[in-house]
Amino acid sequence: MIPDVQTSARTLSILCQLFSSRMAALLEPHGLTPAQFGILNHIARPDLREGTRISDIAQAVEVRQPAVTKTIAKFEATGLVKLTPSTTDQRAKLIAITPTGAAHLVDIQKSIGPGLAGLFANFPEGELAQFNQTAGKLISWLDTNRL
Repeated sequence: MIPDVQTSARTLSILCQLFSSRMAALLEPHGLTPAQFGILNHIARPDLREGTRISDIAQAVEVRQPAVTKTIAKFEATGLVKLTPSTTDQRAKLIAITPTGAAHLVDIQKSIGPGLAGLFANFPEGELAQFNQTAGKLISWLDTNRL
């Protein structure tokens, strides 16, 4: 591995671990893991208002389908999502966020906001914009080149 790439990969690995640990701690009082939070965030996307299939959620958030199924059952039991039959595939159900689920997500985001704000507090505006641009490039590449 090229030295600069190795250093960048190590930095990204440390960043991911520290951020994941922070998110886990912030989400724990809400009874969610980071993976469950990612699933709820995904389902809440405006383009998925009509619903999405478990297999599509699993692929999008890179979580195994049985874990998504278990999470959706938990969310359905607490009224965060609703399941409706697919009109195009009799075997599938579409999962959509409920108003209760959307409100709960907003409450969680407000609750964890202060715990995340400090992460960026020491970034001058230009550096934060540059970070967001670089992170966007990484996200785009990783999304396009999934394993």
